[in-house]
Amino acid sequence: MGDFYFVPAGKLNLSDKVRRWIWRFEAALIGAGLRVFRWLPFRAGRWLAEKSFAALGMYNRRAKNARRNLSVVFADTSPRVIRGYVRRTFGHLGQAMAELAHLDKIWATGRVSFELAPGANQPSSDRPTVFVTAHVGAWEFTPLVARHFNMEIPVIYSPERNPYVDAQLNELRGVYKSELVANRGGLLSFIRALRAGKSVGMTADTRLKGAPDVPFFGHDAPTNTGPAWLAERYGVDLVPVLGERVPGGCYRVTIFAPIVAADPDAVQSERVHDMTHQINRVFEHWIHERPGEWLCLKSRWNRPVYRQLGIET
Repeated sequence: MGDFYFVPAGKLNLSDKVRRWIWRFEAALIGAGLRVFRWLPFRAGRWLAEKSFAALGMYNRRAKNARRNLSVVFADTSPRVIRGYVRRTFGHLGQAMAELAHLDKIWATGRVSFELAPGANQPSSDRPTVFVTAHVGAWEFTPLVARHFNMEIPVIYSPERNPYVDAQLNELRGVYKSELVANRGGLLSFIRALRAGKSVGMTADTRLKGAPDVPFFGHDAPTNTGPAWLAERYGVDLVPVLGERVPGGCYRVTIFAPIVAADPDAVQSERVHDMTHQINRVFEHWIHERPGEWLCLKSRWNRPVYRQLGIET
């Protein structure tokens, strides 16, 4: 999301000393916000985070990317409604921050439930699996699958460019009791884990530069085929997982049936492409049901797609 959150200095040629000073300043602001959200009663903190992020997010430079992405997804929707979805997206991010600040308390009070969708297998350390999710709903709760089912599941994530903020957020994520693997070099860590008979978890809804094009909402988009490749290469299940907010300040994590290639006799590259397309279709369904809960603040498609649809780039 750029070098800085609040300071418009991303394109300036700054010394390392100045850059780190800005990072510390912004980390102090974010840390203060997290402490306020945690100090307040949970529902009050989540409400404050949602409303403040929704209001301020509309002025964030990433709001344009969210608007463009949602305009592709909801191509027949009016600009006014799309603007409302963008506002809800930032409010959704605020809720996620407040939830992260309270995550240990939410877990300790038993407010996270786990359900198996029809055809799903109960996660087990005896059944290595590639778990995959999207930045939809309460996605920060999906890694708790490991703790609930007493499994070791390394989770890949995108580190914040601000190392001080990254450290703050990862401290809160300690509730997962799982290894957090930075996305750079993460594939090798996952290969080692699968070879050791462990499961792995990752998000796969964001644009991956240089990745193969796979249809997403009817348009080709560079898509991470890593989850399907790992599942195929090591003969393990590929399982979507969705986190959701439910009434009463509670959360539900649903484990879905494994995704399998439509043609098991096809060559591996075709099977991987097919399974990745199936993952995208699952994500499409989730996003359609929750238009204000998809956190995609970077361009998801290549520029020609936006131009083809008449969306400002």
